[in-house]
Order: sequence, then C-alpha cells, then structure tokens
Amino acid sequence: MEEGDKLPEPLERKMREMLDVQQSEPELVMRIIEQASRRRRQREALYSVLRRLGPLVYDEMQRRGLLHPVPQPLSGETSYGVDGSRQVVGGRLGRYYIFLSTTLVTLPRGLRSTRINIVFPGVDIIEVVDPTGASIEAAAEAAMMVLETLTLRKLANVEPGLVFIDGPIVDPPARLDPSNSVQAVRELLNAPAEEALRIVEEYHRLRARTLAELVEHGHTVVGLVKRIGQVSMLSSHLAKIGISIDGYMGDEDLVLALTATAKSRGSGVFYTEPIEATSLPQDVYREYRVAGLRVYASYTFSRYTLRPYRIEVAVDQGADPGEVIKRVVAAAHGLTVPGQSYPLPVVLAHEKSRIRRGLAQLVYREVLTRASLPEGDPLADTLKALLVKLDES
Repeated sequence: MEEGDKLPEPLERKMREMLDVQQSEPELVMRIIEQASRRRRQREALYSVLRRLGPLVYDEMQRRGLLHPVPQPLSGETSYGVDGSRQVVGGRLGRYYIFLSTTLVTLPRGLRSTRINIVFPGVDIIEVVDPTGASIEAAAEAAMMVLETLTLRKLANVEPGLVFIDGPIVDPPARLDPSNSVQAVRELLNAPAEEALRIVEEYHRLRARTLAELVEHGHTVVGLVKRIGQVSMLSSHLAKIGISIDGYMGDEDLVLALTATAKSRGSGVFYTEPIEATSLPQDVYREYRVAGLRVYASYTFSRYTLRPYRIEVAVDQGADPGEVIKRVVAAAHGLTVPGQSYPLPVVLAHEKSRIRRGLAQLVYREVLTRASLPEGDPLADTLKALLVKLDES
C-alpha cells in the first residue's frame, strides 16, 4: 500500500482491535465477557440505589438545613494556587530518579487580574535506591509533599488572599513512613540522615505550623479535593444524626446522587453544611489542633460540568467555620470559568506544575546517553554498553 493509501487512524485502530480479538484464546475471551457482564450488573445495581436514595437524602438534608444555595459568586478575590508534581523514571539496579516540581500561581484580582504570575519555586531531580521498587512511589510522594509545604511558606509575606491547594489540607492523611521517606527527603534537602528523619517524623507539625502562619497573616487556606473517592465523612455524619442510608455508600456516590437530584429538579448549585474532619487519624489531626487550626469540609459541584468536589478550609480556632466556608464557596464558584470544573488558580497550578512522563523519560535517556559515550577504555566502554541495555530492557 502506498503512503497516500494509508487508512485513516480510526480505521487502523479498529483493525488492530479486530486482530487482537482474533488472536486471543476463545476461553479467555469468554471469561473476560463474563467478568464484564458481572461488572455491568454491579454498576446497574449502583445506579438503582443512587436513583432511589438520592431524592430521599436530598429532601431530608434540605429539611434539616444541611444543604445551602451557593451565595453570589466572588470573582475578584486575591487568589493563589499551589500544586506539586512528580515523575519516577529509571529502576536499573534499583536506582530511580524522581523528578519534582511545585508551582505557585498568583491572581492579584482574581478573574479581573490583568496579569497572572506563575513561578516554579521547587524544581529538582533526586536519586533514590530502592532494590525492589516497592517503596519508590511513597518516597516520591514524601519528597513532593515536603517541597509543596516549603512552597506554601513563601506566601507568609505576600498580600493576604485565598490560597488554593490542589489536594487536601492534611496531605497525606497519615504520617510519613520513615522506612521509605527518609532517603528521598535527605536527597531533596541535602541533609544528614538524622535531620531528614526528624523532618519526616515531624512533617505534619511542619505543615500545620506553615498553614497556621498563613492564617495568622490573613490568608484563607483552602484545600480542593477533586477525587472524592470512597471516604465517608459526610455519609458517616448523616448516619450519626439519624439520616439513614441503606448499605454502604461513600461520599462520592452520595454527592453524585445529590448533584443529580438537584440538576433534575432545577434546584441550582448547593454546598453542604461544613463538617469538621474528625475522621482523620487523631495523632495526625492533633498537630493541626495544637497549631490552632481546625479543618472543616463541604461538598459542592461545578455549575458548568456538574463535577462534584470537596472544599476543605483550615479555620482558626476562634473563627466561625460556617462563615469561612460560605465565603470560600462563593469565591470557588466565582473563580471557575465557563466549561471548567474547578477554580482557575487550581487549574493553572495543576497544569503548570505537571511533569509529563514523556519529558522525564526523554531527559533521563539523554542523561544516560551522554554518560555512556565511549571513552577509549575497553572495560569501561563495555560496562557502559551493558548498563544501557539493562535500561532499555
């Protein structure tokens, strides 16, 4: 076939799919179809439950004043967005390279800003040895969270505003594991092992104090959680106050059902009554309480895409969480542009900080290539060639 006779990509893709089916074992294909059918029935059962419970829970929450209409959106608030990113490449002989970045976005007048300032306070590549590869992702996360917390500290001396973190306030929602975090943090900070261990063990104390300093400076610190998952913060709270939910339903399913109900009734966008995040591990949450903070959460959804998300706010002990959440919800919706699911500071911070895997692999291969250039020593050149083959395998 001539170059000009090449099939369009959709047809090429369909032919590849047909060939894959043809070359698969018939018994394997049947087993896969059976499993897919089972999953379909489970999904249909879930839809049925959500269809039945959504309106019931929605009505009861409204009756008890647990659903609130979104106030007049605020689009001109001074706003900041912070996010971190990581990519892990390598693995030859247990040696990995972690690419790290953090981004700080500033919108001086919210959506009315004539310019948007974007800086990259933390960009690094660290080397970690993990013979089995079982802990490398946890190590990368630990290094990224330390770098993100250091980036947040840079806001302690700028004009107070809304600080949107892409992710929860208490992140991760558990203590860092020294067994897989110390090496990465040591490499990141170029610190002695004992100092890195102390930082890992006291990570949440450091993060809590950082956020407390921002609140004291006049900032409102917001965590925006895009992937709700199967946490049961809201559903457990409803069960405690007597709103029955048959069977297990995590917050994601529950909020989806509430959102669909509101949309079908034309009721407009809502946000849920703030709930304190007491479901966090107590030894972790204690660090934030000691720093003078409480963490409250509320659910809402984008008026443009109906995508639900959780808003978390670090509230000073003396502040009214209801009023703080109300202002944050108004700003979150005011800063969301048409067609988007999340406020612009979060969208920009996420997109600008993201390290594409292809880029990380390209840089990694370039480093290997340059390090493997022949130097005229037969032993060294052979060793380099063998190591390159290991990387390619």
